[in-house]
Amino acid sequence: MSTCPNCQDQYPPGIAACPVCGASLTETSQPSDTSNKENQEDTELQELAKFRTMAEADLMKELLESNGVPTVVRGDADPIGGIELPTILVEQGHFEKARELYNMYFAGESVEDENAESDQS
Repeated sequence: MSTCPNCQDQYPPGIAACPVCGASLTETSQPSDTSNKENQEDTELQELAKFRTMAEADLMKELLESNGVPTVVRGDADPIGGIELPTILVEQGHFEKARELYNMYFAGESVEDENAESDQS
């Protein structure tokens, strides 16, 4: 079996990339049914935000992952006319940190500026 490092979904041999997020799959041994259920419960995804373009979603994904927040981007533009806005999903355990990073990014604040202000007080 192959497993997506982002989604944790498993796929049969022969599939090289995750059809959901595009990540390269890794080979895994066959887990027992109980451990697989536990992993699925631990990795419930929650929607963080929707974006107008895939480029914006990819920038936010890069920011989050560089700060230790695993993410999944879903969404696509269909050439026939249907559009599903790119959406970033994060594990529930990382949601608060992801929301904080998202808000700081769009507010234009930096962590260094906040630290400097508290040092001067």
